[in-house]
Amino acid sequence: MAERLQEFAAIARHYQCTLSICSGAGHSAETLEAIARATPGRVHYRLSPELRLPPEASDYSRYIVWLAEHLVV
Repeated sequence: MAERLQEFAAIARHYQCTLSICSGAGHSAETLEAIARATPGRVHYRLSPELRLPPEASDYSRYIVWLAEHLVV
């Protein structure tokens, strides 16, 4: 998967685009870190409706912070 991510990220950079990835698969920390390495800052990570928590949920902010920590190289 990391190899394909690098290929897609290279294509996106060539066309000055941003890669958009949906969280529908419930990515692991390792996968998020692979996304971060392949797309250094040029990624739009969308939260899947199935995985979204209501904003007032106490776990919501922790989840966002966890995602951010793993999407930064």
